[in-house]
Amino acid sequence: MTQVSDLIKVFFTGLGRSRMALVGAIMATVLFPALLISLVIDHQGLIAQPLFGFIVYLVLGPLFVLALLMVLLGLFFFQGKDEISRFTYQYLKEHFTAPEKFLWVRNLVVAATIITVINLLFIGVITYSGHRYTESIAFCGALCHTAMEPQHTSHQLSTHSQVLCVECHIGPGLGRLVKGKIFAAREVAVTLLNNYPRPIASPLEHLRPTSDNCRTCHRSELLYGEKLRIITSYRPDAQNTPLFTVLLMKTGHHGRRETEARNIHWHVDPERTVKYLHQDRERRKISEVRVKQEDGSELIFRRHHDQTTSAASENSPATVRTMECADCHNRASHSHLSAAEAIDRKILSGAIPEELPFSKRQTLAAISLPYASVTEAEIAIATRLESWYRENQPELTDREPDLLKRAVKGAQQAWRENVFPEMGVEWETYRNFLGHRNDSGCFRCHNPGMRTQEGYSPPTRCDLCHLILAVAEETPDIPEILKHGRH
Repeated sequence: MTQVSDLIKVFFTGLGRSRMALVGAIMATVLFPALLISLVIDHQGLIAQPLFGFIVYLVLGPLFVLALLMVLLGLFFFQGKDEISRFTYQYLKEHFTAPEKFLWVRNLVVAATIITVINLLFIGVITYSGHRYTESIAFCGALCHTAMEPQHTSHQLSTHSQVLCVECHIGPGLGRLVKGKIFAAREVAVTLLNNYPRPIASPLEHLRPTSDNCRTCHRSELLYGEKLRIITSYRPDAQNTPLFTVLLMKTGHHGRRETEARNIHWHVDPERTVKYLHQDRERRKISEVRVKQEDGSELIFRRHHDQTTSAASENSPATVRTMECADCHNRASHSHLSAAEAIDRKILSGAIPEELPFSKRQTLAAISLPYASVTEAEIAIATRLESWYRENQPELTDREPDLLKRAVKGAQQAWRENVFPEMGVEWETYRNFLGHRNDSGCFRCHNPGMRTQEGYSPPTRCDLCHLILAVAEETPDIPEILKHGRH
């Protein structure tokens, strides 16, 4: 007991002779239980607020490490010369070789080792938990609030909502981790300084190789068969008549299990490398396409009005790109809908009642107007819808007021999920290349303006990628259409 009390006395005597060590010890004593309790709370998931993790791992954790460093530096380097001499090699040698002093020094070393190991293990747990927290969706999206709100909102509504942001934006490996964290530190700085673009452009230059991203979950050798796609829309009439567009998508291998990519995914078949020359960062303006065939030959398609510019730029590494999954699936996790699509989906899900007369027409008109803020939009959408229905459908709104309330709430939600005035994001600010709307997507390459020297153009037949079974029909007989065929 005397030896233990002597060790404690020596430790506190050292602390008392160094203000730095004393302050560090007080900080560590307060922070250790606070961090320990916070770790338990976080791992049990009792508090889901992202700000809680930020305080624990990015504020208290570094402060605890700083406190330990202050104790270490204070004990060894910020005391009097007599005290510092106690930690020299000659001092330790004399005490280890003197029988009457060896036991005391040994106990001191053992105690110091135990304390050091405990602190290192604790710091390791904090570091690992902090690293895990900084890779969470809550940290990447919710904590950045205004800056990343459009991306976070669209990600949570996508089929990839459970995929961590870092899976696509950083990827595995120490090299990409270090590079990603360095880049993220810069992003934190511009966010704190409120010096970021509005809207935020897609980080095309900093994504890991996109095909590697997709093939982590989607094995390209198993992309076979066709996929039936049904698109539901609604007429802007009193009955909100549902219309169905039915497509049989040729995603892969004609229904057979093969290793050779066909149809839509032919573009990413490793046996046929497709490269293209784009003139803008967003890859909308494509002036040249090169297709490497299985026999090693190459087909070159150029825009007939832009051959000079294309030839002069063909060797530029900044504009030549090999086609990968994200060249079509460019908004796989961050899709922003058009106003009509957003309303159609809300009616389909029941968020906007289909039984409310003219709900498609009126909600679409309400959300299509420009609004300067979320508050202004919600008030204006509610006012517009309530005024119209009270004026034109007074009996219905009195008899079933919940229908109007649901319509208002659904319309407001459709607007909030796709429009972010603070970030300069309006309807269709971000173009989706999946498909061929607005002369975009497939038509960037598949158009008559692209030609070889012999005058051939990339194929533009609809049935190359899908069979059209029905287009905006009220009651398409899909089994009958599939039986007899129609496109």
